[in-house]
Amino acid sequence: MTYIGDKGKGIEPITNNPLPEENMRTITALITALALTVMLSVTAQAATLKCTVEKVEGNVITMDCGDKAASLAPGTEVKVKTAKTKAAAIEGC
Repeated sequence: MTYIGDKGKGIEPITNNPLPEENMRTITALITALALTVMLSVTAQAATLKCTVEKVEGNVITMDCGDKAASLAPGTEVKVKTAKTKAAAIEGC
């Protein structure tokens, strides 16, 4: 560490770190809180609904989601996953 001035007259250390340790802790805490907030908001947007298909007319599908349908608004984009079916067992010789 290097010092400015004569010994005994206003000795002031020069460091390579432009921010004091307290400020770095505050900045780190703020960045961590921001990252956590972003992760939670993305998780809150993703909801899982189990629905049954009522009817299909061309490109339009009508589904019944029960009580949870109120959480969806018209025009909301949704991702639809079909139910998985088990493949038939393959018999060997």
